[in-house]
Amino acid sequence: MIDLLKAIAETKKLHPSTKIIIISDANDVFIQTFLDNAVSFLNVDKIISNYATYCGDGLTLRPYQVQNECSICPPNLCKGSALTDYMKTHGPFSTVYYIGDGANDICPCLKLTEKDTAFVRKGFGMEKVIARGKLKGNDLSLKAKIVYWDDANVIKDETCVFDKKVADKSSI
Repeated sequence: MIDLLKAIAETKKLHPSTKIIIISDANDVFIQTFLDNAVSFLNVDKIISNYATYCGDGLTLRPYQVQNECSICPPNLCKGSALTDYMKTHGPFSTVYYIGDGANDICPCLKLTEKDTAFVRKGFGMEKVIARGKLKGNDLSLKAKIVYWDDANVIKDETCVFDKKVADKSSI
């Protein structure tokens, strides 16, 4: 994964319109700590996650949002609306590459188009939901190209956005 993240960081340097966002059901303190300590070279444009603050001996967590519009996502974060809101505010983007593993990554993948790619981690909840074709009674109609991965090199090899020879494209 570190090699993939380094390739993404290099691509972002070569193609400044490329954006890196993290949409996670974890919390912003955990994610920022990981970024600061493990991949400080990665310039992330936006972290969309639950909020956390240090309080006494631990963290106090607050939801990113309170939502009831999406029946697929939990009430604290609709990853699909978070992705589309970001794209509306910071786009347009010619291509979206979405990497996920959990069932909660289905909703944003439903927002992707034929020009986008969803990278689905093998053996995890997202792959199982796609195989069933339904989530919480909703039929899945994924338009994006689906690439299954169990090694980050699959992602690196499958995307032309990480090719230094590619013309500048706006991607997320």
